[in-house]
Amino acid sequence: MAKENDDKSIVLSSFSPSPPEAVYLRESDIQEQRETISNQEQETIVNEEELRALYEKRLRRFCCLCCFQCDLWKKDNQKEERKQAITHFSSLIVGNGFQDLLPDDWILGVKVYKRIQSSSSHRQTEPSKSIENKPLDILKQAKRWMQHAEAVFGPLLFAIEKPSQAILGITPQWVIFLRTGVHSKDIIAQKFKADTYFPAYYICYDHLALSIVVAVRGTLSIADALTDLDGLNEPLKITLAENTIHGCVHNGMLRSAQKLTQIMEPILREACESYPSYRLIITGHSLGAGCAMVLSILLRERNICDNLQCYAFGPPPVLSDSLAEACNSFVISFVHNNDIVPRLSIPALRRFFRACQIAKRYHSFQRLALWLGWTSWIHLDASILEHPSDETYESQRLFVGGIIYHLQKKMRTQKGCMMICSHDVGHIYSISTITRQQLREIIGLKGMLMDHLPENYAKAISQWIASHSTDASQSINGYSVAVDEDHPLTDELSQLQNTFNG
Repeated sequence: MAKENDDKSIVLSSFSPSPPEAVYLRESDIQEQRETISNQEQETIVNEEELRALYEKRLRRFCCLCCFQCDLWKKDNQKEERKQAITHFSSLIVGNGFQDLLPDDWILGVKVYKRIQSSSSHRQTEPSKSIENKPLDILKQAKRWMQHAEAVFGPLLFAIEKPSQAILGITPQWVIFLRTGVHSKDIIAQKFKADTYFPAYYICYDHLALSIVVAVRGTLSIADALTDLDGLNEPLKITLAENTIHGCVHNGMLRSAQKLTQIMEPILREACESYPSYRLIITGHSLGAGCAMVLSILLRERNICDNLQCYAFGPPPVLSDSLAEACNSFVISFVHNNDIVPRLSIPALRRFFRACQIAKRYHSFQRLALWLGWTSWIHLDASILEHPSDETYESQRLFVGGIIYHLQKKMRTQKGCMMICSHDVGHIYSISTITRQQLREIIGLKGMLMDHLPENYAKAISQWIASHSTDASQSINGYSVAVDEDHPLTDELSQLQNTFNG
């Protein structure tokens, strides 16, 4: 109950069984409290800015420690791009309250996330659809373009995969020749050193496949990683087949695709005029697949070539639902087994980071148990990873574009027992079409990281073709090339085969 005294102060009487005690709040005290609340709100804003600045500083230090190309931080023309990429990623992390997570929290968070998923009924609700229309033809084409997606990685990946055949000083052009049979004289444009928002790529004539190929490299440097991390949504309006489409795109991929379009457009127009019967193929893996997807949309809008197709292997979600639907006619995406990258949308990452926060709160003995792989003591429902603010981010979700094919390892019988094969020779794959909605959540299953490697995509496609094809195929250095027997360059391919296999 309130009353006013002679000193113009406000008296608040508390009602309780004990004798009432009056609490005097002077008008000056009330004003002081209001100022205190206002100052606290300003401090919150300042603290968030400080946290963002601190996180940006940590990222710069981490990049400097991990980067073998130290001149990345000395290029004046890249300073602004690097700063923007780091600032955008820091905004995503700090804005969601995940700035206190350390690398070991992420590692233990994977174990907690896997345990929560395995002990809950949280699974995909939509069944996959088996392919009935010429899956062999689709996979043969994919195999050829996957060779280009691998070749653009250059000598480093080649040396890692086949160290016995790695040669000191081997050139990117030689790697392309070994992987695809494309001679250096048929490479009409190339850039093998990536910058932020400007990935490595090459453009070539693939006469064996009657195509002009644009291959965009995946993540292989700090500059590539900074492009990946800039996951803010950027609005985009395009016109395809006289239909105007409004949507959003992953900012890092969009800026990369815009820069590539600016450079490639005159080159591709001239190439298409020189070979009007050739197709234009845009391909890539991981970051390269995301950029290739956006690049194909921009080139399609500019009518560069009537017959343009994009083959994306392990692409991240980079398109809003409207744009992902609009490119169904010319984009084909491939997802290998439990690959995590096509499922790395912002809402899915928020759920994963909450699992990391759970791991961070565990005491030292619980964290030790996680490191040792003991997770049976964790009994948590998937609902613990949800938050009321998820609805806001759900409306901003990005997806993988085009028709999506899922290569999945199948169970097989060996010596009377059911098992999943662990050797490359024993892998049996099924292929099916899936919807974008089936890639909404990260699947905490075995192989979620290794399944993303380009060599595993190539092996999965090759093994599926080998198990479903009885036709003899030509090959270069062990890599099959699907060509018509009546093709005028088949004899040249045979000579290449004899050169490398003989």
